[in-house]
Amino acid sequence: MIIRSLRIVWKSSPTWAAASGVSVVLNALLPLVMLWAMGRMVDATLASVSAAADGVDVMALMPSLAAFGVALFASYAMSALSDWCTSELGEKLKGRVADMIHSQMSKVDYQTMQSPQFQTEAFRAISGSTQMPVNIFFSTINLVESSLTFCAMSIWLTQVKWWLPLVVMAAGAPVVAVRMWDTRAAYGLYKRLSTDERRMRYYNNVLTQPRYAPEVRLFGLTDLFRDLYADIHRRTAGERTGLKRRSMIRQVLASGLSTLAVMTVFVVVIVMAVGEGLSVGSLAMYLMAIRRAETAVGSMSRRSITLHSQGLYVRSLFEFLDLRASRSRKAPFPADFKRIEVRDVSFSYPGSGRRALRGMSFTIGRGEVVGIRGGNGTGKSTIVKMLCGLLRPDSGIVAIDGTAVSDISPEELSRNVCAVFQDFRVYCATAKENIHFGDIRTGAETGKIRAAASAADIDNLISSLPNGYDTELGNEFPGSEMFSRGEWQRLAQARIYFSRAEIVIFDEAASALDPRARLTMQKNIAKLRSEGRTVIIVSHLCETLDAADRIIDLG
Repeated sequence: MIIRSLRIVWKSSPTWAAASGVSVVLNALLPLVMLWAMGRMVDATLASVSAAADGVDVMALMPSLAAFGVALFASYAMSALSDWCTSELGEKLKGRVADMIHSQMSKVDYQTMQSPQFQTEAFRAISGSTQMPVNIFFSTINLVESSLTFCAMSIWLTQVKWWLPLVVMAAGAPVVAVRMWDTRAAYGLYKRLSTDERRMRYYNNVLTQPRYAPEVRLFGLTDLFRDLYADIHRRTAGERTGLKRRSMIRQVLASGLSTLAVMTVFVVVIVMAVGEGLSVGSLAMYLMAIRRAETAVGSMSRRSITLHSQGLYVRSLFEFLDLRASRSRKAPFPADFKRIEVRDVSFSYPGSGRRALRGMSFTIGRGEVVGIRGGNGTGKSTIVKMLCGLLRPDSGIVAIDGTAVSDISPEELSRNVCAVFQDFRVYCATAKENIHFGDIRTGAETGKIRAAASAADIDNLISSLPNGYDTELGNEFPGSEMFSRGEWQRLAQARIYFSRAEIVIFDEAASALDPRARLTMQKNIAKLRSEGRTVIIVSHLCETLDAADRIIDLG
């Protein structure tokens, strides 16, 4: 997983990845130069004090001061360079990973997305995933940097005793072992609590998002959902804090062992300095080398643990990216088709044992205006999504001139089938863009867009907005304008009128319309019929079905 993450980083920007690597190597070697310069500066200062009776000879100190100053400046400069490389690479990588996720999500069929199991897996994969590979990359190069720093410090320590670097290295082992154990335990808890986290997010949305607010306030549901959120949070927080408490105890014990090992090294160096008559500068240099080596080992330990943890968590991202995409659908849309056939179709949504459709059959001829009527739960919206190629029957077939809709390429379906869904979406985009979404393959010509808006009887409303058709709609961003549900439904219908699709579907498309708007819709259906297009009207309202040539009753 780590190798794969590093490969993604490199492909996102080889130039910035290489620059980051170079800056890391230089940052790792600079402490060695600074230690050498500081040791020379201390010795030169003491020599100057001993030789000059009237004070320190500053000029004699200038070479060592200059060397230390250059090393210090280089350290600051390399730190700034490293930050720049990190920022540039991070932005490029974040965009690449986000694009990979969006691409994979577009390949997952709508039917798979309905599965609660898939939603939990996607939640685990996407949460913070745009940062995970870049975090792995920088953890890796920081590990390399710490390792190089340790090696550089080891050069000095081996001059005292060859085994001192090994003792310093071993000092970090207890902490690493404990944290590796804790990391696996934390990841196991994270996977186990994923569904609870999704449920908490849902309750939070109910309590904070405007679309829930009217009913939550009217029905007095605030305290109920607050309690539901608090109960899950209390339980999950208790499990996390319990894990942290046990982790803290283990880490304190491991840190005690590590401290004992480091202090042993200090004692050995001091004894050797006294016995061999080392200069003060050399002693200071060795003691600083021990400290820098111990710090480097600590950093290596932390980076190793971080990489181990990130390797576990990034697994969810790659499992998501490795999901088998929807089977390739390449069949063309039948030219000048004669009929749409639904034959003995049954269907259950993923994870549900209840049949949404059972043995449904009917035929619709080209150019017909057909109504589909039925009560709640009879499968009206489900069959609409099958006609659009979004769902596949468990058994039976939905076909156009014998070609299964589920075999027709999505591009062909998008060009030839258009629908206003019962749960149509509100897009935070301009009014012009909202209508153009009906057929984004064609140009957004103002005349055609206004004609579609006029057909939906919404041109006057849009023209009265502050920026007309260039006004952003929705309630997500400042300066946008919000419509009523009926106005949004008319805008959704405008998408259909802008489209040149052969098959047009209205799924409860008049549910929020006033009588005048319903009459306008019926006139538009008559116009679509005159153009030879096939129109399917799905509704439980008799007056909406008046425009139909015949009605299919689902019961």
